[in-house]
Order: sequence, then structure tokens, then C-alpha cells
Amino acid sequence: QQSIYFHRLHTNSEADEAIFIPEFGDETIYEVDISDDQQWLYILGEPLKGSNFIDVRAVDQPNAPFVRLVDVDVNDTNTYLIHGKGAEHILWTDRESPRGRLVKVSLGESNWTEFIPESVDVLNTATVICDRLICEYYNGFCQYVIVFDLNGQELRRIYPPGEVGVAVAEGEEVAAAP
Repeated sequence: QQSIYFHRLHTNSEADEAIFIPEFGDETIYEVDISDDQQWLYILGEPLKGSNFIDVRAVDQPNAPFVRLVDVDVNDTNTYLIHGKGAEHILWTDRESPRGRLVKVSLGESNWTEFIPESVDVLNTATVICDRLICEYYNGFCQYVIVFDLNGQELRRIYPPGEVGVAVAEGEEVAAAP
């Protein structure tokens, strides 16, 4: 059974702090993520039966309970965290959009705001790199990328030549060397 602990480097594992311990018999696969601004701790759960969920809590409040950011109560839908900064969180979902779309949700609000609407092409994945939203689409013949700013304004389309595939990488922004 999976559990989530906080481990400080160069310390003994007996000192690890429990972050999340599920109930006995829980058949959920868990992942942990931190928002880009390192303000939020996410627990992403994918039950073996049912739809996934996303729980969140502030990093600087270790004793606070997790809050359910997304509870996908509709079977056969998926929702994944793409980006979190401040109170806003960008999610990819196929809920009410079988080809995928991006929505924004704020903590404490149950309403999703459409951010990047569903297209005629399939939105396979998205990630944020250097404050740019990189979206990978597939139109049935080829893959291509659309780059957006974090306000949803399209900046550029990139169509690879020939039969080249597209892979969207993830990474952390680092300061430039002096």
C-alpha cells in the first residue's frame, strides 16, 4: 500500500514525516507534485475503479488537511494537473470534451473556467516551460505544437516536417549563468 512521506536529505528515514497515509485496502495509485511556485503540494490519485482526483494543500501548512481540487465523479473521464501558480491551477480534461481541453480552477471554487477550448484536433498533452504553455495536438495525420502564453493567447504554431513525431518535454526553469 502506497503512503507519502517527507524525507529531509542526510537524515535517517525514521525521522520522515507522514504526509498522507491512505485507508487500509485503498486501491489507488498516487503521485505527488509541487506547483511551479512551490506554494502547493498535490496528491494525484488514480483509483483502479472510478475516475481520478487531485488533492492540494499549501506547502507551508503541513498540518492542514488536503482539499479536493478536482473530484472527477464522472466515469470514463480523466483530468490531470498541468500547471499551478498562485491560486490558479491549469488542468487538462476530457470531461465534456472527448478531444481534450484546458481549464482553470481556483482553490475553493467548484466551477471550471475554460482556458484553451476543445479543438477539432486532439489535445494530447500540455506542459508549461518558461511561462509558455506548450500544447501537443494530433489531427489524425500528424502531430503539431501550439505555444500559448499563460493568458491563453496563441503565440506560435510549429508543424514538424515530414513524418517527424512530437514529444513535449518537461523541466524546471533555471536562472541564466552570469
